[in-house]
Amino acid sequence: MDNFQYNVAVSFAGEDRKWASKLAELLQSRNISVFYDDFEKADLWGKDLYEYLADVYSNRARFCIMIISSSYAKKAWTNHERKNAQARAFRENREYILPVRLDDTAIPGISETIGYVDLRSSSVEEIVDMVEKKLRKSKRQATSSVVHTREMLHVNRYDIPLPKIQYLRQL
Repeated sequence: MDNFQYNVAVSFAGEDRKWASKLAELLQSRNISVFYDDFEKADLWGKDLYEYLADVYSNRARFCIMIISSSYAKKAWTNHERKNAQARAFRENREYILPVRLDDTAIPGISETIGYVDLRSSSVEEIVDMVEKKLRKSKRQATSSVVHTREMLHVNRYDIPLPKIQYLRQL
C-alpha cells in the first residue's frame, strides 16, 4: 500500500486562508493528516520552500485539495503548487487534485470537466465527509491491489521458472 506523509495537502491563496484554515482544522480533528502551512511553521523555517513545496505537492500527499479563486489564479506560489500537483496527476493518471471553488475563475490545466465542490453551495463539513470517503476508497483499492499481487505470486506453486516480462511505458 502507498505510504504518504499526508493524506491531504491543501493549496490555497493567502486571501483564502480562512477557508483553508477551517478545512485543515476539521480534517485534523478527524485524524486525517494534512499539510497546511500553519501546522508546519517550525518545519518550514529555514527550508528552501520552492523545492520543499514542489516535493509536498508532487510526492507526499495522497490527495491535493486546491481552493480555487481569483486570488489563487494570480499568485506565484499557488501556481508553483498547482504545476507540481498537475505533474503528479498526469504521471499517475488518477484522481489526485480535488478542486474546491470559491468562484468561477478558470485555472490553467484544471479542465471544466473535472468534478469539483463549490463552497458557495457546500459546507466545509461536507467536504471533509467527502475526503473521508475518498480516503476509505483509496485505501480499499490499494489493499485490493496488494492482495491481487500476492495471489499472482502464488500461482507458480511448482517452482517453474517464469519468463521475465518487460513493460514498456507508453508515451
